[in-house]
Amino acid sequence: MSPRALYCIITVVKNLLSQLKKQSLLVRILAIGWLTLIVLLPFHAFISTWGGTSIGPLNLWKAWKEILLSILVVIVIAQSFVDVEMFKFFWKSWITRLIVFYGLLHVLVTLIIGNQASPLAFGLAINLRIVSMFLVGGVVFYYLKPDKKELMKLLIVPAVLVILFGLLQMFILPYDLLSHFGYKEGVTIAPFNTIDQQIDQLRIMSTLRGPNPLGAYLILPGILLLGLIISVIDRFKKESGKKSFKNAIVPASLLLGMLIVLYGSHSRSAWLGFVVSGGVYLMVKLSTKWRLILVSIGLVGLVVGALGLYQLRDTSFVQNVILHDNPEVGPAQTSNSDHTLAIKNALGDIKQDPLTGCAPGCAGPASFYDPDGVKLSENYYLQVAQEVGVVGLGLFIAINILVGIQLFKRRQDVLALALFASLIGLSIANLLLHVWADDTLAYIWWGLAGAVLVSARTSDNKKRS
Repeated sequence: MSPRALYCIITVVKNLLSQLKKQSLLVRILAIGWLTLIVLLPFHAFISTWGGTSIGPLNLWKAWKEILLSILVVIVIAQSFVDVEMFKFFWKSWITRLIVFYGLLHVLVTLIIGNQASPLAFGLAINLRIVSMFLVGGVVFYYLKPDKKELMKLLIVPAVLVILFGLLQMFILPYDLLSHFGYKEGVTIAPFNTIDQQIDQLRIMSTLRGPNPLGAYLILPGILLLGLIISVIDRFKKESGKKSFKNAIVPASLLLGMLIVLYGSHSRSAWLGFVVSGGVYLMVKLSTKWRLILVSIGLVGLVVGALGLYQLRDTSFVQNVILHDNPEVGPAQTSNSDHTLAIKNALGDIKQDPLTGCAPGCAGPASFYDPDGVKLSENYYLQVAQEVGVVGLGLFIAINILVGIQLFKRRQDVLALALFASLIGLSIANLLLHVWADDTLAYIWWGLAGAVLVSARTSDNKKRS
């Protein structure tokens, strides 16, 4: 971590913790734990792989975040008994109630169906950490009242470091550099990724655990950078000053670097998610006139792009970067055919056990630890339905919808609008990948969403009072 970035993070953390002097020990622990997760998760894959292989044990290094989050959840429950007003504040929200019902459903299905210890633990962690982090973030910022710029720095500064390392991977560093830090295919994390096993078609992953998680992680900071640029342009129109123009250089440069790294990941689902998120953000921010222009440009671009892809379908760029299927060097079974087969198998599982599913851990990434076999639907929503049935899927979708509605109501806030727009894009990306199963994205997005919504609610309550 660069000295300037480290100084920026330390300053933000000090400002937040200074508000805790009058708070109880439980609240202080919650705040420190939440900040630790938000700041370190973008580097978790690198830290845990290097530390786990050089010091060990590997599983403990990989599970530290779940252990910490579990402790924070216990503290939240304890704090609910200590501070009854806080409990009433949260229980008034249907989001909180649905999260509790969602967690209880996982417990009920586990008691009825059961599973092996390892896949069950991983399955519960993957499914419940997103809603748990949302509640923890909410409770922390029920007591903290930070400046919105501080929250944005907690997201942007780590993302800048991820982007810089990704650029180094693309243009300077040797492709197998990470093999010197404990990365090993089949043991920890593959030190590099390719398209169709072509060494000249690398997919970078920076400090995350893979190209697709990297691409998905970049969507939120990318949309926030876009929002900051638009805000600077709006100020420039009002003030017509050189200072406003200079303020746009840094976020514009970072956004350009982010787009380059996103391209280097070759994550099609992430690109789709970013384009949709960016379109949603602009549709909300722009006037009616510019919305019509944007829609027209989008439709024309879609038609031209489709025709261009068809015309260039036999070129190396389209086959490798867009389709990820080079018939000359790639395997007979491609990622595209795997997607189709995985969805078909998942729908069959849901049809077989529509109410209870096959228990947490029987599907998705957690099923790699299941002796009964791996079940990857390549779709997070189908994964939830496979594990806890259609009722669980309905609860999860309802939570997403309510969170989205509340974020949209706060759309005047740049970070809230960025979270809303990215939620739309990530929701679409989840149709193609297990996006929410990625620990970095799950902890950071849901942790920030909980913080932003509770900060807005407490401010609204003060205004009404």
